[in-house]
Amino acid sequence: MKNTVPKVDRGPLDSQNINGLVIDIRNDVYQIGTEVGIIKNWCSREELQLVSNNGLEDTEIQKDKFVSIREAVANFSIFNSQGFVKCQCQSRKRQCQTNRCLCLKKNLKYSSKCHQIITCDNKHEIGI
Repeated sequence: MKNTVPKVDRGPLDSQNINGLVIDIRNDVYQIGTEVGIIKNWCSREELQLVSNNGLEDTEIQKDKFVSIREAVANFSIFNSQGFVKCQCQSRKRQCQTNRCLCLKKNLKYSSKCHQIITCDNKHEIGI
């Protein structure tokens, strides 16, 4: 199954669909499982597209975690779903050198949108 992702839940360059498998049906609505978890909201038939093979096996479904459609899309996005990743680290605390820094955690280079005025430890490492 492919689940259509509403525009409000994805960024402009993110996929319009998310792959999943139907794991339960009740009252003509479907519960969809994905690699990152089970979608919290149940879907109507109109939101789903049947595909012959989406490459997803039942064993790949993470059944112990529930996620929103937005969270599922964000997990597959290189653009942090609805926008670009930026950190709000405090340079004086050297947070850009720890995994508390969102940019460093996602293995992204420093962006001028993070904290423009303060010197960034990430900024010097990549030679900007």
